[in-house]
Amino acid sequence: MTSLPKLTLNSLLNFVFENNDEREAFNKYSKVLYEYLADTKEKYYNGHYYFGGQIRLHPDDELSLKTVEKVREITAKRLIEYGGPCNSLEAASIYNSERRLNEMENLIKTVNNIFTSREALKELNKTKLNSDVNSKITSYLL
Repeated sequence: MTSLPKLTLNSLLNFVFENNDEREAFNKYSKVLYEYLADTKEKYYNGHYYFGGQIRLHPDDELSLKTVEKVREITAKRLIEYGGPCNSLEAASIYNSERRLNEMENLIKTVNNIFTSREALKELNKTKLNSDVNSKITSYLL
């Protein structure tokens, strides 16, 4: 099997679907991409966004499950360091950052599953099974 491609905000925004199953799986979590993209357009972000509210990234910086885990570690450390939110505005910001992080984690997992499914379909198509059956089998990976 081939390795998974590098995922970035820009590559996810330009993701090309091969079928409706991929589109449906991807679109469950894709709203967060446009939220982060909107952040990059704000003057004070200077073309960047804060992934999970913690790590400043450019839209072409790599995103992975390791990045998600790093954000979670930073968040936990800062919660211990500073304690909980000091007011409702800060609490809402923390909640929104966590929601976005969870959605991105799910999206990254979904895209990884899409590429795994594509690879599995290539392998199944080498067998004597019907290609429609192969597509149905691999759709369960999404």
